[in-house]
Amino acid sequence: MEHRRCARTRLDLKTLIYQGGVPIATGRIRDAGTLGLFIETDYAELRRHQRVQCELQTGDGTPGALGRVWVCVVRCTGDGAGVEIDESDGPLVATMIASLGRSG
Repeated sequence: MEHRRCARTRLDLKTLIYQGGVPIATGRIRDAGTLGLFIETDYAELRRHQRVQCELQTGDGTPGALGRVWVCVVRCTGDGAGVEIDESDGPLVATMIASLGRSG
């Protein structure tokens, strides 16, 4: 049974994971909602409650159309991490999901 507080959209987007302003890993966003993401990555150093930034591709994917959001790792799996999006960055993620829905 699904226990999410918001609907998720299936995605397949590249992302960079930053810590302290420095990229530390690559990954793919597999699903997204206004409150959270699942990031598939082979980077095994992510830990629960860790705050990092994820760089998201927004709009039509043209160079320079990137945004970063603050996230907190809430669960780790063998193939990635579930993260909660910082409340102030929710609108950016909602815009990204809406634009992908229009282009897909």
